[in-house]
Amino acid sequence: MTFASPAVGVLGVLLSAGEYSTGMIRSTLTAVPRRLPVLWAKAAVIGPIALVLTTLGAPAAFGLGSPGLSGEKICLSLGDDGVLGSLAGAGLYLALVAAFGVALGVLLRNSAGAIASLVGILLIPPGAKIGARGRIQAVITAYDAGLVRAE
Repeated sequence: MTFASPAVGVLGVLLSAGEYSTGMIRSTLTAVPRRLPVLWAKAAVIGPIALVLTTLGAPAAFGLGSPGLSGEKICLSLGDDGVLGSLAGAGLYLALVAAFGVALGVLLRNSAGAIASLVGILLIPPGAKIGARGRIQAVITAYDAGLVRAE
């Protein structure tokens, strides 16, 4: 998930912000003068594609990674509690990250800025939990538990 979420989000950013860098947004907005339907259409394209591909990819990645963890304390199987739900939730989460990438691309209208913002939003809060202490760590852990994994 740590590697997949920026990759899928960058695809969403490139889908939307790429039009601004090439100037093709003028053609799009000539065909559909209002911006909100364009945003919804872009999210409707990338969201289901990301949902299907990542929902299929999560069990594949789980299957490829499980043999490397066999015999370890953290080894899980598909029959363990919460594993199938987590794999399905991974696909949904990544589809939402792709749609969020589309929104950032439209808001910032700059691919580099939107990608930098997306990566910062996705990677800084979980990384900050490692160095945080006390109350700050409790807040970050509560935030992280809802988005990343259930412990």
